[in-house]
Amino acid sequence: MKSKITITLAILALSAPALFALNPGIEHFVPGATRGEGRAGAFWVTDLTAFNPNVDPIEVDIYWLPRGKDNASQTPVTVTIPGYTSVTVPDVIKNVFGQDAANGGFRIVGSGLVAGSVYVYDQNGPYGVSLEATPIEGQVAADESKARPSVLDFTNIFGIEENSAWRTNFMGVGTDPSGTLFDLRIFDAAGEVVADIQDIPLKPWETQLWELGRDLGITDLDGGFMEIIVTSGGGIFAASRVSNETNDGQILEQWILLGE
Repeated sequence: MKSKITITLAILALSAPALFALNPGIEHFVPGATRGEGRAGAFWVTDLTAFNPNVDPIEVDIYWLPRGKDNASQTPVTVTIPGYTSVTVPDVIKNVFGQDAANGGFRIVGSGLVAGSVYVYDQNGPYGVSLEATPIEGQVAADESKARPSVLDFTNIFGIEENSAWRTNFMGVGTDPSGTLFDLRIFDAAGEVVADIQDIPLKPWETQLWELGRDLGITDLDGGFMEIIVTSGGGIFAASRVSNETNDGQILEQWILLGE
């Protein structure tokens, strides 16, 4: 059962027009979002923005996808967005989903074309990063018929660092309601394999995050890159490179081929 969002204008921020830099679609996924304490006194919070590029109002279902869980049974909250208007929900994990501390991502489904993004930032500092809600047409899919013809079953993320100055988090969300399997290879800047992990599972609409140092055992990597090969189902992936000194971060996105 859906629940209707009842947040008033004290919470929602509306504006018109909004940005066109994002990719509109019907169904979108965000692989990473968080609320809670972090390193060096940080407290991370996530704002969510959705934009209606249509003339008429649309309804947008927002699903919270807790990290590490089968999220096939999650129920959405629904927000109505007027035509050619954007809506921002500040601190969405707390204000909408009632979680004081939680990690996960989002599935966003519109009754018409919609675009979206999240902004994850430190309430106690000046830093934050934005992550686009990727349309399902941009997924990496084992069955290419489930995505655009130009989308492949593999992708790369480059610019990763794991050393005394930087740390990298790798994140993914399964986009197939039957589950997903993928292989992950990590290379150094010279193209030498430093990690090769097979058959990593993602449950239906599961979000997951791996720290390269803590979870994958990589401690000395400069200018490396990843190769993600989906062998079953589909997924959307990203990484974040974070300064160990300041907590300043940068989103590293998967590449996809543009339309043929």
